[in-house]
Amino acid sequence: ARNLAMHHLSRLSAREINTIMHSPRGRAPAREVVRKIASMTGASFSASEEIYRYLRDTDEPIGDLGDGSKLKDIEDFLSENLGGRILYLPTYRRIEKDIKSIFPEIEEDIQSALRSRRRVPDARNNDFIELVNFGMEDVHSKITDRMEYLRQTALTEIRGLTTVYLRDVIRNAGNTYDAERVQEFDQADLRRIFASMDETILNHEDQAKIYSVVEKIKEGVGIEENEKYVAHYISYLIDIGEGRAKRERPIQLFVQTCNQYLYGKELRFDNTEYAVSISYEDEGTVEMEDLSSGEKQIVSLFAHLILDDSAKNFVIIDEPELSLSVDWQQRFLQDISDLETCFFIGAVTHSPFIFDNKLDPYAVDLISCIQ
Repeated sequence: ARNLAMHHLSRLSAREINTIMHSPRGRAPAREVVRKIASMTGASFSASEEIYRYLRDTDEPIGDLGDGSKLKDIEDFLSENLGGRILYLPTYRRIEKDIKSIFPEIEEDIQSALRSRRRVPDARNNDFIELVNFGMEDVHSKITDRMEYLRQTALTEIRGLTTVYLRDVIRNAGNTYDAERVQEFDQADLRRIFASMDETILNHEDQAKIYSVVEKIKEGVGIEENEKYVAHYISYLIDIGEGRAKRERPIQLFVQTCNQYLYGKELRFDNTEYAVSISYEDEGTVEMEDLSSGEKQIVSLFAHLILDDSAKNFVIIDEPELSLSVDWQQRFLQDISDLETCFFIGAVTHSPFIFDNKLDPYAVDLISCIQ
């Protein structure tokens, strides 16, 4: 808890810190100073007490750091000029669910600290995220949001298809089609589209007719004049299928990436029901809360990097090797850096395996930087 409280010091300038250090002693003045710290930093009262005790017991004065002494100023500068989002993973980045039940007050302190760190002039700003989480609520939320987006977009496309097709018929363009596109169309995609359609739009007989026309075109058999209108409708179904595949790429990449780190478990994406589950060998499914600490860390980070809409992430990790086996360590940072959404990655590590990959040329011994 003390380490968490100390993070709030980044909200104070050198002058403010020295003022607190030299404030009057005594119970009543101390309470007033603690309230002032809470007001200035956004920390909880208990975290502010920790800050006060730390500064009160420190004899060395904090020198004048000059302009930009507040890390908040740096944060504002980065928000305006970085053009991306900072993802910071501190050492204490994932706290297991059972700890919260033992020390319930810890969550309030941590979440208060995170709110303070994210406090910027525009409350909607999301340029800095410190990945400290209890359980797997953050991952559940991102997956649920992504599934709902895919589901609703698919329904909207299906509902709008009739209007667009009718417009083409009115304009005497309803009997045109691209035979090559139909020949390349995967019927599995067609079945998925039908599975998401209500029978009031296309009943089983309608679907059977569409399958028949697709087969004729694939076999190079000539189709009747009225079937050309069906083929034109199929062209729109192909557009819908291609659009879905493009929108599903992030979740497919997320599942594929995470599965490289799971032992005996597998993330699965159901692109018909729009659901993500975890299978455990042949014993059914398990919950994300049942993953190991290392697996939770992997799934959480890649959820933020792949499922969020931010296209430019600056990833900073303290001790990325935590809870990771050696083989995971060797690929972890490389897999992050290979993502299109990762613009920069920086890490401080004690493990030589972390950079035992193509990142080795960029590894620097910190001792060589000390003068």
